[in-house]
Amino acid sequence: MPEFHDIIETSEKVPLLVWWQWVLLSLAALAVILLLIFILKKSRKSNAQTTSNLELALQKIQALELKSTDSNRLATDLSVIVREYLQMQFEDRALFETDEEFHERSHHIEALPEQAAEKLRQYLTGLSQHKYAPSHNHPAALESYATKAAELLKGIDSTIPRPLTSG
Repeated sequence: MPEFHDIIETSEKVPLLVWWQWVLLSLAALAVILLLIFILKKSRKSNAQTTSNLELALQKIQALELKSTDSNRLATDLSVIVREYLQMQFEDRALFETDEEFHERSHHIEALPEQAAEKLRQYLTGLSQHKYAPSHNHPAALESYATKAAELLKGIDSTIPRPLTSG
């Protein structure tokens, strides 16, 4: 019959966690920290992006005003600038639609108040009429479309709710 030995007592304490558990905890903590950094950067980028979309569109409009182009080209470029702004600001598909398709969507930009949406519709309708049936008798009227575009985009941008900042 085999001999039984008693368990030997040691003065060493048992570790709270073994090495691989510490590695897993460290990796999980690192993943949480990286996730928080990603979320914070994304929220800051989206806050800064709303201002830069307007500024970018206004810069393009100013560049158009300085450039001497024919009236049809000016109307086309203004339409593209406004539609690019809508795409960047509201993730709207207006850039890829014809004028008729844009107007068929009665709910096209739900983030805008009805008055701003109506001004946008009227502006784009006027531009499309000039694009497809240009009137060379009234170049000053078309040049006012550049000014109207800047005012329209500023008005649309002012309707976007902004987060409150402290300071």
